[in-house]
Amino acid sequence: MCSANTDFFAPLALKRLTLPNRFVRSATFEGMADAKGVPDVNAFARLYGTLAEGGAGTIITGFCFVSRRGRAMQPGQAGMDRDALIEPWSRVIQSVRDANPRTRIFAQLAHTGRQTRATATGEPVVISDPS
Repeated sequence: MCSANTDFFAPLALKRLTLPNRFVRSATFEGMADAKGVPDVNAFARLYGTLAEGGAGTIITGFCFVSRRGRAMQPGQAGMDRDALIEPWSRVIQSVRDANPRTRIFAQLAHTGRQTRATATGEPVVISDPS
């Protein structure tokens, strides 16, 4: 809980992690990935690097799909569903570290389930778990 005396620039110790300050860039949708979910490294690096340089202690990425079947219907959603995405995401994370080594970055992972369309996923929409 914050009070009038809260020092927003002071580190925040959590159970297993200390955040450098209390400024958090919450998860928003960037729409900066290609049709296969590969992040545009330059665009993400520029955005997240600017946030880190500006003093954001924590950055939470926009929602990333963890399965092609769970991809959102909005174009440009980034993925984290296969090993081929390790390298581009590593470059994005390195840009944050280069801009401000103390800034923490977390991925918001998502699976939209039945809240998508087959035209977005290229596969049938998952309505329910058959088990």
